[in-house]
Amino acid sequence: MTGLARATAPTDLDLLLAQCQSQLDAGHSADAYSLLSAHEAEFGGLAAFDYLYGMAALDSGHASEAGFALARVVAIEPDFDGARMELARAYYASGDYESARTQFAFLRERSPPAPARALIDRYLAAIDDHVAVLRPRLVLNFDGGGGYDSNANGSTADRQFLGFNLDARNVAASTAFADATFSASYVRPQGRRLGWTGDLAANQRWNPGAHFVDQSLLSGALALAGRFGEWRTALGVNGYWAALDGAGHEWSGNVQARATHPMGAHWSATSSVSYGALRYLDERLSLLEVNRLLGSVRIDRGGLAAGGILSVTLLAGHDNAQQVSSPYGGARYGARASYAWQAGPRVRAVVDAGGLRSRYAGGAGFFGLARRDTQYSALVLLDIDGAPAAGWHVQPRLRYTQNDSNVSLYAYDRWEAGIFLHRTFH
Repeated sequence: MTGLARATAPTDLDLLLAQCQSQLDAGHSADAYSLLSAHEAEFGGLAAFDYLYGMAALDSGHASEAGFALARVVAIEPDFDGARMELARAYYASGDYESARTQFAFLRERSPPAPARALIDRYLAAIDDHVAVLRPRLVLNFDGGGGYDSNANGSTADRQFLGFNLDARNVAASTAFADATFSASYVRPQGRRLGWTGDLAANQRWNPGAHFVDQSLLSGALALAGRFGEWRTALGVNGYWAALDGAGHEWSGNVQARATHPMGAHWSATSSVSYGALRYLDERLSLLEVNRLLGSVRIDRGGLAAGGILSVTLLAGHDNAQQVSSPYGGARYGARASYAWQAGPRVRAVVDAGGLRSRYAGGAGFFGLARRDTQYSALVLLDIDGAPAAGWHVQPRLRYTQNDSNVSLYAYDRWEAGIFLHRTFH
């Protein structure tokens, strides 16, 4: 297995590592962990420090911290199999069996020595057993924050259309905003291969400068998930109910099927298809109601530099308008790509961008035009772990959306900048 390439380090770091290595050799992992954790802010991000810190944390029962530290080592030294083995063990100890499986499978493909291969095989077998008998699990999440939105109602900046003055609610409105989401996820195994998964979320968004688009959103999903060899499948229902400015506005319900299959140690493919209804609670908006068929294929590639994960998604769908006279049916297709990587010892960065093309089938139903829209969007996000306190994440976000349309009433652009806090409760 490949060794660690040590960079030139300060003398005090060399002394610290030598002292902690002696403690680990003597079986005093808790003492080594205590000493190293006190210096993480100073030396975290240096591979030599993180490797020793990860081993001390793992051997003293701090698997989650070990995972963070060892992931940084593997990001810097992707060929350091010893660190990857410890990372796989850390994932296993913290109950993240799928991440552990990915790392062990990668090591297995590198033709390790017989003793290491036997150990890897025992872990993989144990993971299969654990996944098969997982206990019910409930996870709660909170996300909250605020910022600035240049176009909260997603409307044109023009004040006139075809010579008519537009209502102020149909013209771009900029505003500060506040946003809060509470969500819960529940997993309940049903036999060795199947399990129920459920998700509930409640979101509220306040727009002081445009109260008419204050949004309340309730969403949920229920699925029967399956595991058949390397296949991961799910069949279920999902939907949401939304209100604007305190009044019920719309709801949607869908049936969805999904399947995922790995393609080697770092690749996987996921396909999904859903069919459902979009309905409005105001009869004056019934012209917009459609039944929607949507399919997608996503390819994920992990194990890139700095722990990078690249995802590319292709999607296509069709809206079937519910009123014969409605021009809102039609086809849509698009693509998205995202890349996430470790940008610092406790900082994860995400860049996401995509485009969606919509062709409406209503002929010249939009003021004498056959409407065609192309929407582009991009997101940049940082996830800072441990700020403002342990267990919390700070997430600065910047989002841009541009909707081009041959009907100027529907053309707009939108900037959104904000800072959010995230916390997961197990």
